[in-house]
Amino acid sequence: MRTFPASKWKEPQNGVDLYDVRRRPWYTQGSSSPKDMFILIDTSGSVHGQSLQLMKVAVKSILDTLGENDFVMIANFSTSKPDIGVQPVGCFGTFVQANYRNKQILSHDVDNLMAQKESSFSAAFEYAFQQFDKFENTSQEGVGARCNRIIMLLTDGGTDTAEDIFNKYNWKRPKSVSTYKSYPV
Repeated sequence: MRTFPASKWKEPQNGVDLYDVRRRPWYTQGSSSPKDMFILIDTSGSVHGQSLQLMKVAVKSILDTLGENDFVMIANFSTSKPDIGVQPVGCFGTFVQANYRNKQILSHDVDNLMAQKESSFSAAFEYAFQQFDKFENTSQEGVGARCNRIIMLLTDGGTDTAEDIFNKYNWKRPKSVSTYKSYPV
């Protein structure tokens, strides 16, 4: 966890201090290296109600941590067919700079996600790896972080392992994968 400053702050008069430097652009850019992040959201039929709402909040929180040196793409998946089952969220269809305007557009579009059909982690991860390859091979000079490549998966669980997809795509330029499991309590 990031800790700054190393001195105690004065208590506000109303007793509630909502200021958190860890979410300020100057702090996040100074304390983390640039990254290209792909966020996969499971929107299958089993993800509904509170689980889907928790995922939406989590995605928005992740977006809040990104700075202008980062690039992000979001996609949702809800069927086993990679060509039609994985859809980019927002109007971009590719990685975009994580500036204020783009994050607002993505946040708004995440709010409109609905649960339907079934999920396939293999199809979702294949789409993510293909988008990374496409972005790395076609982007202009200086576009993209080209430092850390991260895939974030938000789901309510599943049985699909996607091991064959990882063996096919994740060997030449490995991407870190983080999973978030959401379920109502």
